[in-house]
Amino acid sequence: MDAIRFSQATLLGLALSISIACDQPSDALPDKPETPVAQPHQQDAALTDKAIDPVRLALLDLAIDTANAMPANPHVKDRSLKQREVIDACLKLDQPLLAEKYLQDILNYEKGVALARVAKYAVEHGHNDHALKLANQALVVSENRAIEVWRRTRIRVETGQVFVLLGDTEKSQELGLHVDDFQRGRIEQAHSQVIESDDLDAHIESLDALAGAEDMEMKRNAIEGLIVLHKRFYKDTQRRDRLEQLIFDYASNLPIMVRVPLFKATIESAMENGDQPRAVAMIDRLEAEIDKYNWQPRYKVPVESELVKLRFLAEDRDRAKQDADAALAHYEEHRESIETFWRGGAIRPLAEAYMIIGHHESAAKAYEYAVSDGAINPNARPRCEDLSSTSVSMALSGFQPSDELMNRMRKERERLGPPW
Repeated sequence: MDAIRFSQATLLGLALSISIACDQPSDALPDKPETPVAQPHQQDAALTDKAIDPVRLALLDLAIDTANAMPANPHVKDRSLKQREVIDACLKLDQPLLAEKYLQDILNYEKGVALARVAKYAVEHGHNDHALKLANQALVVSENRAIEVWRRTRIRVETGQVFVLLGDTEKSQELGLHVDDFQRGRIEQAHSQVIESDDLDAHIESLDALAGAEDMEMKRNAIEGLIVLHKRFYKDTQRRDRLEQLIFDYASNLPIMVRVPLFKATIESAMENGDQPRAVAMIDRLEAEIDKYNWQPRYKVPVESELVKLRFLAEDRDRAKQDADAALAHYEEHRESIETFWRGGAIRPLAEAYMIIGHHESAAKAYEYAVSDGAINPNARPRCEDLSSTSVSMALSGFQPSDELMNRMRKERERLGPPW
């Protein structure tokens, strides 16, 4: 998709022009959305799902079926988060229509967020008409007055990104999103995807100002926008160096668990641009940051797993395997000290790392732990969350569970029931 040029004033107009009144709740969606509905302006090819391995599809089906099994009352928030996790996985696997099908079972405002995310996928892949249709549906959800104002605003922020990518300035102004500063950063991220070099310096200044704020969400959103620019304009060495400096300077003031994924994304940007020496130097810097902390096992294994992935992608393969095995040994040594509802989240990233480095037997061992340890809790809700997340993880990593393991997972799904 060709880059679309925007002025800084256009984006700020999008970010600042809407105000949403605090309305009285209503259980039903209004017959007509209060927000003007954009009309498709050109025909394009139909959006389709790409071919997918049947095992991956079966795992996605199991994941959504498991998430849907959680009672909405009183677990609608946890239920919808797991459902959206599956939908996000579908988009990563180029299954937008499957995502669109799955999201119909979401019962709260997350349905609007999911619609907007599928719409964003559609526009990023050149399907503007489909994107507009889904964006309009998301806006209808945002008009439900039973939803808290801040959540309605979040849907409109997610939808606003779609219109930024479409270059629909008129619609952006009609939408007139009223956003606070941290939400404005989300829209700035979309702007980073389409900004042209002539407007780049002004956009960097805008993100620089947001990243310097005290609010952590605002800072993180702005840094993520800087990382998008780092990847897109990597060959412009002067600007790349400035972007890196801003990213690392601002991220260094964030908690380490927030800092790690930001550093990781910057490293991946260097690797995707073929700059292995720079990537390795940044990996060493990240490892030095990580080593400053005394990690609890449930955090140490996932963080070490991210380093394993990066080491392997930077072609330090022997070190990657060595570190993966050390992380597995650490999990096995401290497994009993980790609460059962944390174990799956601790070991899944390591299973994914083993898949990336090509050691499938070790990945199978890690996934065995994830399935077994995720089934221990006497309450069904954490078991439900673990099983859905493990199924998603397997689908994304390309892991092929044995028939025996897949049957166990299906039996765990059937076993879900009170007490939740």
